Amino acid sequence: MALSSPHIEEKWMRLYIALGLKNRFSFLAFELYCGSDSKGKPRLFRRTDRERLQRARQDYKAYIKENRHMKTSVLIEKLRVKLQGHYNYFGVVGNLAGLYVVERCVTELLYKWLNRRSGRKSFTWDRLKHYLSYNPFPELVCHAKPARTKVWW
Repeated sequence: MALSSPHIEEKWMRLYIALGLKNRFSFLAFELYCGSDSKGKPRLFRRTDRERLQRARQDYKAYIKENRHMKTSVLIEKLRVKLQGHYNYFGVVGNLAGLYVVERCVTELLYKWLNRRSGRKSFTWDRLKHYLSYNPFPELVCHAKPARTKVWW
C-alpha cells in the first residue's frame, strides 16, 4: 500500500493531530492507529479491522459449510487459494497477528465441518494437523513496501 511512505505517514499524523481524531480509524478494511516505533518516532500502524475479521470468519464458515461434501484435498486446495488472496491483501508489516487469527479460525472451522459430514467423527486434531502438514496452508508473510515509493495524488 502507498501508506508506507514516510511523507504520507507524516501527513496522516498531522491530520490526526489537527483534527483531534480518535486514536484509531478504519480505512480500506484496515484499522489505522498512531503509535511510536522502536526508536520512539511517531508512526502510523495498520492492522485488519475488527469488523473485517468477523466478516472473514463468517465468510469462511459459510464456504466450508456449503462445500464440506467435496473431497478433502479439493476443499483444502480451494481454501488455500482463498487464504493466499487474504494474505496478499492483509499481509502488511504489523498485521501478522491478524493473519494468524484467520488461519487458526479456518483450521477450527475445517475441523468442525469435516466432522459433521457423517454420523461419526472423521478427523481428530492430530489427524487434521497431520493432514495439513502434507497439504499446508500458505505461509504467513508480511510484505514491506520500499520507503521511496512515489505517490502521485
